[in-house]
Amino acid sequence: MSLFREIRRLCLSDKEQIEDILTEIVAGVFRNNEELTREWLNAIEIPGATGAAIAAIDTQYRVSGLPDHDTDSRIDLVIRFSTSQVKRIVFIESKVDSSQAENQLGRYAELLKRECEEQEAEGRLVFITRDFEPVTKPQVKDFAYVFHVTRWFKFYNILKSRSSSDGLEKQLKLFMEEMHMSVGNQFRSTDLVALENFRGAKAMMDETLSEVSDRWSETLGKGGRINKAMGQLRVHGRYMISTRFPGFEVLLGYWLPQENLDEGISLGLVFYCDPKAKDRAAIIHAFREWAKERGEKWHTEELDNPKAWASLYRWDWLRVFQTSEDHVAAVKTYFIELLDDLESFKARFPKLSWTPAESKDEEGGGGE
Repeated sequence: MSLFREIRRLCLSDKEQIEDILTEIVAGVFRNNEELTREWLNAIEIPGATGAAIAAIDTQYRVSGLPDHDTDSRIDLVIRFSTSQVKRIVFIESKVDSSQAENQLGRYAELLKRECEEQEAEGRLVFITRDFEPVTKPQVKDFAYVFHVTRWFKFYNILKSRSSSDGLEKQLKLFMEEMHMSVGNQFRSTDLVALENFRGAKAMMDETLSEVSDRWSETLGKGGRINKAMGQLRVHGRYMISTRFPGFEVLLGYWLPQENLDEGISLGLVFYCDPKAKDRAAIIHAFREWAKERGEKWHTEELDNPKAWASLYRWDWLRVFQTSEDHVAAVKTYFIELLDDLESFKARFPKLSWTPAESKDEEGGGGE
């Protein structure tokens, strides 16, 4: 196990964002070796890096939002460098186990414009991901900038090709290998096994969800359609039935591992509260009361963070159900138990807005 993964295991919570950890490690490696910084900038075709002076490398760069922004922003990594004639500012957004939030890159491009105008610099926006994510260049009026899309495995290949004695670089390579960031353009043997067995696994997930689908719709008035679960899988890496309400939503199903692909699949029921919810205070109060009344089975997160999707959830590992002779039957029983809890929650807090909200695609939602 790499030093960084061991530190994370011992010191950080399960929800700690792997992007933040990786950013700090990469920034440390860049600061130790400007040559590597320039080599990577060249590799993603940012001009002027060869021989340039690296002025600053900042992480978690907090920027006040523009008047029409809903929130302030925090840029993962910012690199500033200059040649004899040109200053350049590079905003870098990293994704490993998540996808971009709504208009996140658009906000960053607009903030980059403001910063470039203030400092009379040329701007670049970089979107770097572990997994492929379709994305288009955000359009910003009266701002000519270049948008770069790249993958973490390409950065890993640069590290691998170097004969560096830097211990930090070696640990970073090992960490990226453990986080499945070293191979991005080749099918691994595990990928082939997953693809070969996907239809069978999907059929079993569908069978377990179908057990509660009709009752879900009767209880919540809408939702529960299994055919929408593929949208959840594509966008969020979870296979679930769901229903939205004004300010919150409810989902039931499976979470696939994202941050640590060796971690395993979990399943359960989750409520998400929109940070912009009109009745957020009442929803958060309900989450607190339910978790307090129900004891150890139910958990909450981000209840005190007004800018985050707060959650109330009950879950377990899929491997727990593999001890049963009939895995599908065991999961069905668990889902029925969760639906009992959902009905009890609705009865316990009848004043929440239980009228299903209109949704065009039913693919969005909390937990981004």
